[in-house]
Amino acid sequence: MAQAMKNDDEARIKVREMLDSIRTCMLVTQTTDGAMQARPMAHQAIEGDTVWFFHVAGTPKSLQIAQDSDVLLAASNPSSQDYVSVKGKARTLKDPAKAKALWS
Repeated sequence: MAQAMKNDDEARIKVREMLDSIRTCMLVTQTTDGAMQARPMAHQAIEGDTVWFFHVAGTPKSLQIAQDSDVLLAASNPSSQDYVSVKGKARTLKDPAKAKALWS
């Protein structure tokens, strides 16, 4: 059994470390008919509690996020026995300066 985290801050740090090492996770959104849809996404950065991704505007993913911002990220690295899932809120934005900073 995994050792319990001492507090929320330690848990957040561990989740960030795991996501950083895994790099690609499944982003799960909800379709208009209530079905869950997952797709692999490679994150660009993690800043605090924010995980940054690039995506194409107007795709089903962005439309689903606009309709229902609740999402789930799931990632695993079986070789190190690291498994993580995180629920949160997503939003899309067009910020050329932020995109340039993340792309560099």
